[in-house]
Amino acid sequence: MKTGSLIREHKGSYLNEAVGQGLAGVGDIDGDRVPDYAVMGPKKNPDDGRVVFYSGKTGKQLFYFRGDDITGAIYSTFGWALRPVGDLDRDGFPDLVVQVYSFPNYSYLLVVSSRPRPLTRDPSRLSLAKGGKQLFHLAAGPAQAGKFYWLLGSMSGVLPGLWLGPHFLPLNPDAYFLHLLAAPNSLIPGSLGLLDKNGRAEIAWTLPPGLPAALSGKVLDHAYLVLDPKTLRLDLASNPVPLLLVK
Repeated sequence: MKTGSLIREHKGSYLNEAVGQGLAGVGDIDGDRVPDYAVMGPKKNPDDGRVVFYSGKTGKQLFYFRGDDITGAIYSTFGWALRPVGDLDRDGFPDLVVQVYSFPNYSYLLVVSSRPRPLTRDPSRLSLAKGGKQLFHLAAGPAQAGKFYWLLGSMSGVLPGLWLGPHFLPLNPDAYFLHLLAAPNSLIPGSLGLLDKNGRAEIAWTLPPGLPAALSGKVLDHAYLVLDPKTLRLDLASNPVPLLLVK
């Protein structure tokens, strides 16, 4: 029997990402009966770290969590250390203790479920001077296939948020929220649409260049709702994702 042969290789995506500083087995999270694993990429500079989950069977990336997706803090090295701790919240997905080194000089621990989050995005910040494009990834799950999604936003944080029956929407109803509500697909093209057969969608929008520098440091939070197309019943409210505006 041959040993020591290379099965697969994972490379970092960013300079100084420090991918592989830590890793953990997380059990079978994609349901193919083969254990999967998580790899840390905390980055050595004060920026957003991430934990990437890979299929143990194929080696393909399943999904990832960025530090600011979890903490809301833009300047954090999420994933400095990582340990599996079993299924603490009994949701059927393994949980992880993740160390966050938060710029400039303190750290803390988070207990995070490996359950995939319904909303992720790239990048986490855009320049007011240069503008740029942001891409939202909606993953509501197969049970939501063919239903309406509606992306909304807030410029005043995620708390106290809105309770819509049994669903909590982590956005505040400020002027930005009301604009996206009253005029879908205008400011953010594709903010209202249909999920595909897998309950997924992608939304791309562009921040125009030359916006006032006074907006630097402002955070735009976004989340989405899923509505049944026949009854307009609210079936899901996603997690929020922040976007930091910088000079």
